[in-house]
Amino acid sequence: MCTDCGCASPQPKHNHTHDHASRKIRVEENLLAKNQRLATGNRASFAAHQLFVLNLVSSPGSGKTSILERTLTDLKGALRFTVLEGDQQTANDADRIAATGAPVKQINTGAGCHLDAHMIGHGVEEFDLAATDILMIENVGNLVCPASFDLVDPWFTSRHNNQ
Repeated sequence: MCTDCGCASPQPKHNHTHDHASRKIRVEENLLAKNQRLATGNRASFAAHQLFVLNLVSSPGSGKTSILERTLTDLKGALRFTVLEGDQQTANDADRIAATGAPVKQINTGAGCHLDAHMIGHGVEEFDLAATDILMIENVGNLVCPASFDLVDPWFTSRHNNQ
């Protein structure tokens, strides 16, 4: 079968001088378009609340939670933090963050290796964003998947739109 037109030619690539019953139509769709729309909504909401948002991305065991604990403890009273914790199965990191007194919400992704804009949008619904200065997002411990998903970070959007 021809890989270009699907005709019964025994040669995968051949001269296409024969009449084709169909024509090739190229279909393209941005697979992350829905996520990008939701991230834009997150961005607008966070801008309206004048929030500074940080998405912590690093490998498992690199110290994301330890740095976050220390930051929350050292800056308690100076800044109002809210934290979203991403993990595939457990709430261990959220329990550690809760011990600092900061509002925290656990998001378990199951088999998913990253947080996405939809999860972030729903994750902050229970928070009082008007009473928050900084939203910290501790993403799932993975370096590959999270890098492709815009959550809210304007750096990500401007950098990736210019490529």
